[in-house]
Amino acid sequence: MAAELVAFGDISMDVAVEIPRLPGPDEKLWVEIVGEYPGGMGANAAAAFAALGGRAALVASVGDDERGTRALAELTERGVDLAGVAHLDAATFWTLALLAERGEKSLLQFATPALRVPWASVDWSILDGAMFAHTIADEGDGNLRLIAEARQRGVMVSVDIEPVTLEAEMRDQLLRGAQVVFTTPAALQSLGAPRGPEVGAAWLIERGPRIVVVTLGHDGCFVATSSAEAAQIAGIDVEARDTTGAGDCFAGAFLWALSRRRSALEAGRLANSMAALSTSALGSRGNLVGLAELAGRQELAGLGVEGWGG
Repeated sequence: MAAELVAFGDISMDVAVEIPRLPGPDEKLWVEIVGEYPGGMGANAAAAFAALGGRAALVASVGDDERGTRALAELTERGVDLAGVAHLDAATFWTLALLAERGEKSLLQFATPALRVPWASVDWSILDGAMFAHTIADEGDGNLRLIAEARQRGVMVSVDIEPVTLEAEMRDQLLRGAQVVFTTPAALQSLGAPRGPEVGAAWLIERGPRIVVVTLGHDGCFVATSSAEAAQIAGIDVEARDTTGAGDCFAGAFLWALSRRRSALEAGRLANSMAALSTSALGSRGNLVGLAELAGRQELAGLGVEGWGG
């Protein structure tokens, strides 16, 4: 059966270290590694979609090493289709996650040849029958090819935009081709958008997307649509241990709700809960819960989430 979501991104292993604070110049801190956990922006989004009962596939690269083996085993256990993953004779991409108070993280990323989407070898038939293709904004023509292939197949494109430097032409092409955009206040600033989630989201919608979501960490998210539907959805109070990957889990849950014909605001409320709970354990996917557990959440009362699974 075809995947409903095809995520294009990365597979990583996150090495987590708890620290009292970021060290100052010439300062030494004694720390301990608390664990290694599967991560990666594309992998996290696909895993969250699958955790809710959706059919997810991943297009990524992975190294031929022990970390890669562990990452793939965990994704397989979660039910993510890995037929589109390229296996490289290289080290798996990994990240050093420095975890401070309330799980706030600073990330040091160690690039390897297995970091990038294998655009040159993608079998585009993986999109056949899908509802969404989810990708990460970057330079290069890979995402533009994705947009063209998705358009031919009637597949909607969602783009996660982090604080990156994009040439204006590339930025505008991505925004014209995407139906859903996930971003942050810092990323809005890097794109040249006006300051503030509301005006920044409106600025993006003028350039093409139907739905824009600005994630705000502990403060929740701001959701806006091209039909003038907009609202800030309050954050959820949890005892956070590790915020790594929360935005990716948010994206996967949001797209799952849209695939079940829910409104953007309903999707935002569900994704808020999914992302918040994901931070309550170590690792990007340490506490990805299913629909049954989310349905019992107080902040989702009245949405009828238990009936969304069909």
